[in-house]
Amino acid sequence: MKKKTYLFSIVEATSHKAFSMILSPVRGAAYILLAILLLSVAAWPVVGMLHQAKEKHLIQQFHEENQVLRSTLQSYRQRLTQLESSLNSMMESNPYFQTLANTSTGDAANYGVGGPSAPTPNPVRDAAFPDKDVESIRRLEKQVLQLSGRIATLDTTMANRMKAIAHYPSIRPSRTGWVSSGFGTRLDPFTGKQEHHPGLDIALPTGSGVYAAADGVVKDVRNFFIPNKSYGRYIIIDHGYGYETLYGHLSKTLVKKGQRIKRWDLIAHSGNTGKSTAPHLHYGVYASGQAQNPLDFILE
Repeated sequence: MKKKTYLFSIVEATSHKAFSMILSPVRGAAYILLAILLLSVAAWPVVGMLHQAKEKHLIQQFHEENQVLRSTLQSYRQRLTQLESSLNSMMESNPYFQTLANTSTGDAANYGVGGPSAPTPNPVRDAAFPDKDVESIRRLEKQVLQLSGRIATLDTTMANRMKAIAHYPSIRPSRTGWVSSGFGTRLDPFTGKQEHHPGLDIALPTGSGVYAAADGVVKDVRNFFIPNKSYGRYIIIDHGYGYETLYGHLSKTLVKKGQRIKRWDLIAHSGNTGKSTAPHLHYGVYASGQAQNPLDFILE
């Protein structure tokens, strides 16, 4: 039986020259294996370069992730330092907070917290930091939160107290003059009989300044009066919290009903109107409608 042979031809496109080769199956297979071997040898450096490029990319990626972890760790430590500073400042400003800061259980530990929960930290990222740093930050954050809530409550309480103090009739309503008649039982200068005097008479020249004893709203202004009757021209101020003050025997009023005033606002000029024997200011203080001794309120 005649052996099979194969003809391989390569024709050059421009000159049409042809190169032919007659190969037997065995020789053809040998040439193919040789070609594959040569290609493999030639491709090996390329594969190595690709592998090195991949490793370099992974190393660069790890380096970048390491930089992020280092930056985040530094941020954690700075945050820890800031929290410690805030906590120390609060405790230095008021030693009372030291007790609350050192309390980790009970009602104090739950004081002043609320609102949406913070997102749960990534456990993989947290695992990259020292446990003592993470725990210290969480502990200090809890203490700062507790103290912040406590301070906010105290600020509100203090603001309310300051508001109440501003509405407390605590000053003498004139800058000059002297007390000519006090609060309590006295002889009526018009009748000579015993009577209860529900205020304080301050002798001072007509036209002297009369000032509001505290913050409040003008409740009544009376300009019409009958000679030798009542307080003549007078002003009543409602200070809230159950307190009212009355300023009588005025020569001139400077405020209107419903007007808001502040302590030490000039509201009138003293005079000698109404039931009065000489120029003076009648000053009355009332708590829940009951006349009080003004000297018990004046703190000057």
